[in-house]
Amino acid sequence: MLPYVSCPEPYVRIFDATGTELYQIDPTRPVPCPAGLIAPLQPGQTIEFSLTFDGDYFSESGDPLTARAGAYRAIATFRYTPPQSEGPSDLHGLTRELSFSWQ
Repeated sequence: MLPYVSCPEPYVRIFDATGTELYQIDPTRPVPCPAGLIAPLQPGQTIEFSLTFDGDYFSESGDPLTARAGAYRAIATFRYTPPQSEGPSDLHGLTRELSFSWQ
């Protein structure tokens, strides 16, 4: 899990060609979780999230950096517990990965 995530997923992580993560927010400053991500979804309810990569990111120590041109990948993850679950150990997940070129 990301060092700066202080709530459950969903989240999007960005990696460079070497597999190094490009933190989209300063990892030294935790961000509180929006209440909507903690509450259970009702039948038929949806959740939507997005991230726009603009080339700016942070190092592990919180220094602002700018991405070089090259190949990157984004991994989006959403974990959930089904309504008739056996508790936290019955965690399911959806993960999608996308490769892209940054100019």
